[in-house]
Amino acid sequence: MTSHNEIQNQLKKAFLRNEFKVHYQAQFDIKSNKVAGFEALIRWQKKEGLLSPESFLKDVENSGLMPLVGMNVLNLVFQDIAHQKLQRLGITKVAINLSYQEISNERFVQHLLSLIQHFQIDPTLLTLELTESDKVQDLTSLNETIQRLRETGISFALDDFCTGCSCLSHLRALDIDYIKIDRSFITHIAESKKDYLIVQNLIAVTKALGIKSIIEGVENHQQLQLIRSMNADWVQGYLFSKPQAIEHYLSTATPASSAINASAQAL
Repeated sequence: MTSHNEIQNQLKKAFLRNEFKVHYQAQFDIKSNKVAGFEALIRWQKKEGLLSPESFLKDVENSGLMPLVGMNVLNLVFQDIAHQKLQRLGITKVAINLSYQEISNERFVQHLLSLIQHFQIDPTLLTLELTESDKVQDLTSLNETIQRLRETGISFALDDFCTGCSCLSHLRALDIDYIKIDRSFITHIAESKKDYLIVQNLIAVTKALGIKSIIEGVENHQQLQLIRSMNADWVQGYLFSKPQAIEHYLSTATPASSAINASAQAL
């Protein structure tokens, strides 16, 4: 069994060797049948293969390296934007995952704003996804930060919505633009009446509040048709696109947006 110290050393070396990479998964507008944005997802490129975040993020958190890794992801995404890679694909929104702890840290927020200025990023391109299951001590203070960043043009989303114990409290207290309904509610939506009704009503409530819904984990046409009937806004999942390096999208697309829009044929 690998000890905590060994894992921490591996993670530090991975950070120094630039082994953490960003892959992007396309998100599609269910009404226009076109790509609406990308979600930036961290990967760990080890010698033995590419690791998804589920296999290492908890260790990153426990090691205290999350702020460094989070900043590294921001840098990688901002470099892609600054080099016009996302714009060449017609992408007008890119979502980046952050924890409540990061966005509640004023030093982190100032660094985020300085990076935006340094790379000359249009803030309206950015959506910051906050993991809804994270514990928050002060929702009022958090929302003040969200409001301040939204004034610059940045959008906010609640990720993994309804997997935490206080999702409705967060929905009421935070000024957000999107909710992402977790894949755990979608996997059995065709067989589970409870899951179907939960998703249907979440979409209805958020739409009434002027919040867009993004449905995660769509993997087959039956799920897609049910979600379409609920009047959701965006969808995301392996039915359309697996997470890929930006170079994959650029190298397979002529014109640049054709590869990802071809995935929308599933819609």
